[in-house]
Amino acid sequence: MVQIKLLVSVILVAALSVVNGYKLMGEFGGSNLQIANAFANELPHQVQDLVRYQPATHITVQQHSGRWLIMLDSNGCLKSLSSQPKEQLESVHRLLTALCADTRNDVWVTSGTNLEYVLRHWRGIPRLNFAAEHASIIVPHDKAPYNDREVPKVNALRDAVRSITENNFETTAFQMDHTVVLIHPNPRDSGVRTMIKELELLAERFPDYIYLRQPGLNHIEFKHKKADKGKLVQKLLASGRYSYGLAIGDKLIDEGMLGVMREANFGSVKVSSNGEEKTTAQYRLSDYNDVERMLTELVNIRAASSSRRR
Repeated sequence: MVQIKLLVSVILVAALSVVNGYKLMGEFGGSNLQIANAFANELPHQVQDLVRYQPATHITVQQHSGRWLIMLDSNGCLKSLSSQPKEQLESVHRLLTALCADTRNDVWVTSGTNLEYVLRHWRGIPRLNFAAEHASIIVPHDKAPYNDREVPKVNALRDAVRSITENNFETTAFQMDHTVVLIHPNPRDSGVRTMIKELELLAERFPDYIYLRQPGLNHIEFKHKKADKGKLVQKLLASGRYSYGLAIGDKLIDEGMLGVMREANFGSVKVSSNGEEKTTAQYRLSDYNDVERMLTELVNIRAASSSRRR
């Protein structure tokens, strides 16, 4: 018994050292205008070089019946970034409900958007957990919601941004507590280009915020250096209770949780159809349709392992 306890202790210490070894975006040095690019350039793999994720192959038999941690990005993974058939959203709802009904699964829906937007799509599923605004707002299913104390509210920054954007009718701002996101549908417009230059100058006044423009998205974001989905994954994995973990994301802001999960020797999946896109993930899927099929496989694996236990 003493030897078993010692072995478990050694495994947990090793796991924690691995989980804590991954460098998150906010831990990169340099100008806050360049941090996101520096982080992206350090990502080690291209999507085209990754193996397609297949739960039946990549989850070992020994892991089938243990406790799982499942981290799922919402926009671009569980749902399309644009339009999506109502029937498909209902199907994903049913699959999430089935996963959450198994008490061996801890399922989280994560997003860079605000909590209201996330709940609009996924509320009402028993035991489902939420992490909004890069996990600065955390809503466990069994505890009171709380905020990451390291990530302050953006009142002063929001006011400064508004003074620049209020006369640009091409721009839409999301209402958030801990981050500022602006959408500009026409980046070639001269007014938008002028606004972008002014926002870049503004970023230098708020060095705790990363100035972020993600590839393929016509938006600008000011993200606090301490706000990262990877921090939540680190915290959850530190419990040592999981036999398997899985993180699924499609954007640069998801690379933190993908990297932390991979460093812990668990599953990390990049959802992208761009073969040249860089990532730290180990596996790939193409789009939200692939994610739906994968969720079906996860439900089936859990159901089969549950029936064998009876």
